[in-house]
Amino acid sequence: MFSVVIPAYNEAKTLEENVERLVNFLKENFEEFEIIIAEDGSTDGTDEIARKLAERYEFLRHLHSDVRLGKGKAVFTGIKNARYSTVVYMDADMSTDLNNLKDLLDALEKGYDIAIGSRIIESSETTRPLFREIPSRIYNLMVRFMLGSKIRDHQCGFKAFRKERILEICEKVKDNHWFWDTELLILAQRKGLKIKEIPVRWRHSENSSVSVFKTSFYLLSRLIRYSERFFLGFSVLTALLIFAGLLYVGKPERIFVAFTEINPTLVTAGFAIYPFSFLLRGLRYEMLMKRLGGNAGVSYGFMSVAVSQTLNVLTPVRIGDLSRAYLYSRRDVAYQKSFSALTAERIYDIMSVLIIAVVSMVFIGMLYLNILLYGSAFFALAVLAVVLVSKLKGYIPEIMKDARGLLFSRKLVIYLPISLCIWMIDVFVCYTILMSFGKVSLAIAAFAVSMGNVVKAFPITPGGIGAYEATLALIISSAISSDKAIAVAIADHAIKNVSTLLLGFLSSLKMGIGIREMRE
Repeated sequence: MFSVVIPAYNEAKTLEENVERLVNFLKENFEEFEIIIAEDGSTDGTDEIARKLAERYEFLRHLHSDVRLGKGKAVFTGIKNARYSTVVYMDADMSTDLNNLKDLLDALEKGYDIAIGSRIIESSETTRPLFREIPSRIYNLMVRFMLGSKIRDHQCGFKAFRKERILEICEKVKDNHWFWDTELLILAQRKGLKIKEIPVRWRHSENSSVSVFKTSFYLLSRLIRYSERFFLGFSVLTALLIFAGLLYVGKPERIFVAFTEINPTLVTAGFAIYPFSFLLRGLRYEMLMKRLGGNAGVSYGFMSVAVSQTLNVLTPVRIGDLSRAYLYSRRDVAYQKSFSALTAERIYDIMSVLIIAVVSMVFIGMLYLNILLYGSAFFALAVLAVVLVSKLKGYIPEIMKDARGLLFSRKLVIYLPISLCIWMIDVFVCYTILMSFGKVSLAIAAFAVSMGNVVKAFPITPGGIGAYEATLALIISSAISSDKAIAVAIADHAIKNVSTLLLGFLSSLKMGIGIREMRE
């Protein structure tokens, strides 16, 4: 005796055929069972098909939701409403061979609390295109590495549970959508439940309504959020090691003396100059959004930038960039438009930083040519990725298509100068502090800040703290002593981060949304 839960969202094309196939299989192989279609706020007539199937078979029930719950929440709803103590769930596309159902049930009879189909373990037979196979394998490896999971395939939609053992854990799962399976299995392992992975025969369904790009992006974002402690611990440790290296090179007592030599008036000037870059960032983002038909006003753009940059300082892997899309969604702007503008914005940033670096190298020589070449290669790859992906079909390609339109636009003559001004403000803040130690070339500050921000593009520490200072100190030490260069680098980044945090918190208060809520 067991219940089969099928989450269904906009599956009108294939639901009836797949359910009929399941019904025939169950009738031939089992005596007592029930089927629950957990229909999840569909808009294509799936609800009507599910209702008719429920009228046709007395052992089939249709659970309808007027609003979209998410795949995970739909499955949980089905589990709670199941009549039997053994509950199986399978995706509506039924890509897994139904004969493997017997293996799942046998595992539970042998004492396991959870049995899951696996497309990755030895003896599985899987047929799916590389554009789905590769992201799946990478994701599962990341879960194993970052969350310490012993399971090889977390997302296969073919699982069986002992209801009494799984309900308490289901209540603790926070994600309601695609990450639900992973989070459930991680919590189950931590709780000590016995889990059995079963090799399955699995065939990719061409009629699947699941977008590989959209799903991969969602899973990655949730994995990062769920693994925040891992990322934070790793990034903080990295930052501490970098600072330890700086102290070793510059000597703590000498760095302290260098700090005392920094002119307080120049520090005040740095604090006064830096907020203007946020005004320009807000203006630029609004101009990009307006081009896409999703503007919300320059002041809103300014505050959104301040909040997102604050989150970038406080969290690893630049999560703050994603928050800006959420803030604009509160003004009825589609996420896709926000991501397009963000993509274009980041490439304009890299372009501007590299232009400043090239110009500054004219004055200071080719000492750091290798660093510049790496930065240029990174920029070229970013532009190439936007162009190539924009030619595909799907959610992410649509973002890249819009971003490409913003990059290769006649408005370039406006966007690029604004971007250059933003980063020259960054340079002037550093140069202002550098003036405490006599007459030093502006080109040194320009190149140091440019390369420091190229390094910050790789989120190895929260807000680039440590990595940015080390890059600045390395380059500035060609003009002044290493202890003074380190003091300048730390003071420069401190001014920028403190200003960012103040503007971010004030903006969040004005917008009526807390920083903690934004992180969620």
